[in-house]
Amino acid sequence: MFSFDEDDEALNPYFDNLGMSSKYSIRNMGSTFIFFIGYLFLYLLLLISYCLNMKKVYGYLKSILIWNGGLRFLIQQYLSIFLSSCINLSTINMKSNGDAVSTITALTIFFLCLALPYIICTIILANEKNLNSQLY
Repeated sequence: MFSFDEDDEALNPYFDNLGMSSKYSIRNMGSTFIFFIGYLFLYLLLLISYCLNMKKVYGYLKSILIWNGGLRFLIQQYLSIFLSSCINLSTINMKSNGDAVSTITALTIFFLCLALPYIICTIILANEKNLNSQLY
């Protein structure tokens, strides 16, 4: 699907031992990248169902995505996603389509990871009274 620079190797042996055997975020994230794209697609579906007033679809997606899905995924994968993006940003390369997509993904994820703690705190504080309900 993507082509990457052929002389790709780990940033150093310690990262290689941790499974980060590439300088590109997409390669380092592996299946996490696939799940990340899947959640982005589901959130897009959530937005579309809200805009088209599809209450059943919106209600179902909201119940599985807000706490049980995307937020938990980002909290659990935070370190590996953040490290992958930082490693990629240490060697920005646009030689091939895989390099470019990986760099753009790394930039996006880097800023998302910087904002994520504040976003989570805002969500929790905004819903503080409802945290004991079934929805949360």
